Amino acid sequence: MSVYSQRGKGWRYDFIQKGNRYTSTWFKTKMEAKRAEAKRPPVTVTIPNDTPNIDLTLKLAATIRGTVAECDTSPPLAVESVTVRATDWDTGDRMEGDSTDSEGNYILDALPTGKYQICVDTDRTKYLEMCRDASFEVTGGKEYDLDLCLYAGGSISGKVTLETSGEGIEMMMVILYDSDGSRVDHHFTDSNGNYAFWGLESGNYYLNFARKDKKE
Repeated sequence: MSVYSQRGKGWRYDFIQKGNRYTSTWFKTKMEAKRAEAKRPPVTVTIPNDTPNIDLTLKLAATIRGTVAECDTSPPLAVESVTVRATDWDTGDRMEGDSTDSEGNYILDALPTGKYQICVDTDRTKYLEMCRDASFEVTGGKEYDLDLCLYAGGSISGKVTLETSGEGIEMMMVILYDSDGSRVDHHFTDSNGNYAFWGLESGNYYLNFARKDKKE
């Protein structure tokens, strides 16, 4: 059975049979995946002849599963809605990714044999992003357990108000820059003018403000 599925910003083409997941191919769009499949060499059939030796070899994929929790809590507190991803150690190509559930569980289930860097993306949560320093090597057809932990980062919060009345301004874009002037993130103020940034490394930051309907 062929399956097209979307995870993150890419589409994956899988072949699944009797509960086994085989290695996958990633494409930027579903259309690219279908086009790549269509470009495979055709098999020519001539009536009434048989066309023999059209054989296929599928490689079983490896699976990494585990939980993500806070590093400095006892018992460990599960971290929900962060993305665990595996990238090829040599090329840096993203191979698999999965968001943690309410109990912090994740599964990366379509990895070819090879070495991977395992990272946790913590976009707009209070946690610092992390990547394992060492490669994680897997063999197709095998399952591996890998638990990960995250540290909480710093935060910046405040309120945008009118000078004359002190009234909060809604939908004001607050832009965060690091000490080098590189843009880190942005948020829009809520109905009371409040904003917040989480998961920040130690250091100096700068803020800028812009209305949603205007350029920075």
